[in-house]
Parts: sequence; C-alpha cells; structure tokens
Amino acid sequence: MTNTSISKPLLNFLIICFWASIVLFVLQIIVSFRTFFLFHLGIETEPHFLIQAILFMLSTLWIFLFFYTLYFFFKNDRYSKSGIFFFFFHLIYALIYFYRVIWQQKRELVGSYKSEPVLDKSIFIESAENEEINEVEQKEYWRQLWLQSIFELSSIEYQRIKWLDSKNDNPHCSFGEFMNSYFNDTLSDFEYSHYINIYWVSRQEYEIIKEWHAELDKYEAPDNDDYNDEAILNDKKWIRIVKKGEQARNKLFEILKKTEQKYLMDENNKTDYI
Repeated sequence: MTNTSISKPLLNFLIICFWASIVLFVLQIIVSFRTFFLFHLGIETEPHFLIQAILFMLSTLWIFLFFYTLYFFFKNDRYSKSGIFFFFFHLIYALIYFYRVIWQQKRELVGSYKSEPVLDKSIFIESAENEEINEVEQKEYWRQLWLQSIFELSSIEYQRIKWLDSKNDNPHCSFGEFMNSYFNDTLSDFEYSHYINIYWVSRQEYEIIKEWHAELDKYEAPDNDDYNDEAILNDKKWIRIVKKGEQARNKLFEILKKTEQKYLMDENNKTDYI
C-alpha cells in the first residue's frame, strides 16, 4: 500500500480547470442553441471573436484536466472500473472522476489486480508550508554533516586518535571513510557551484575552503594505499593539506552562526555511522 501526494498548488489549479470545464460545457450548449435557433429563422451568423477566444481558453483547461486525470488513473487507479467509463465517455467522465476521486476522495483507489486500495481512503495534499519546512530541515542536516566532515579532514590530532586506535572498531574511522564521507556522502560528487546555487553554501564559505578542497581532491596516499592510515598521517603532503584545512576551518568558524559552530569542534563531532 502506497501513498499519493498532490501538491496544494496543483490541486488548486485542477479545481480551476474543473470549473472552467463546467463553464465551457454550459457555454457550448448556449452557443449551439443560439446557432440552431438563428438558423431556423434563416439567419446565418458566426460566433464573435471574443467568444471563440474564451471557448479556446476554456477548452485548453479542460484538455489539461482530462490528461491529468487520465495520468492519475493509470498511475494509481488503473484496476478500478473507472477505465470502462474513461473508454466510452472520455472528456465528460474526466470531470466526474476528478470531482469524486481526486478532489472529494469519495472512494479508495484500486492500484492492483487484487483490489487493494492504494491510498487507504486518503490522498495526501502537500502544503507549500510543509514543503518549505522539509527543505529547511534537509539543509540544516546537510550542513551539519558537511561541517563535521570538514572538521574530520582538518584536524591531524583527531585523525591520529581515531585512525590509530586499535580498540576503535568504528569502520568510519579511517582515511578512506573520512574522504568518502566528505566527497561522496556529503557532496554527492557535485561541484560546490551546485550547493551555492541552491543556497546551502554561501559564496563566502566556499572562498574560504576553496584551495583546501582542491588540494584535498587531488591528494593521493603514499603508494596509492588508502588503507595505510599511519603512512598517510606521516606524509608531509597530507600534513600540509590538513594544516591548510585547519586554517580554513578557523576562518569558517568565525562567520558561522553559533548554532553551527559546534560542528567544527571536536567534542561535537559525534555523528554515529553504521
């Protein structure tokens, strides 16, 4: 059993399309009756340009509603009996289907041949407010992981404690995992321009860590052995990169909000890794 989400703006637009379709249906009856009446009186006339424009606009909304309801039906309700009515009545039935099934939710959706309801009697309407909250929370969590990864890769003391402790069985505590956490898990192989464009990282923050990030990305472990943590910790190139990262981290610390500064500190770098 799955859930179907319809955004609030989309639902509102579909409702507009629904009422526009009703108006179109009524106008078409009026225009047809008027044309038929005048024809019997021997008067031939063409619909006014404005009337034609209105009919065209309303028809466009009706067609959009039809195709959306058809898409919705095939995606979520294709095993219901509504398919028969769609086959015979097309545009007219789209209005009934939208009103009863999508808008008013008069019945459950049938998304499988076993007649199991897809939505458990409900279609979840997403509000713009909830979407915004989720995006804010996602950004905050990502920045927490991002700052923690920066700390891990810019503190030689922290690395020595975590990487060389034979009693530490946390698989995250190694050179390879620290690098993977930063480049793959956090940055997801995107360039920083991506995170700047979506306002998750500021231009000022990027300028502070840019050189360190570039050198970190180019670093190769001695003998290309990413598993020899001790050799890496004694590598002069690595020590120089980490020191540059430490300088960048200190500058970054100064411009962060107080609620984020803690993620660049040892005692707050306690994310659990599975």
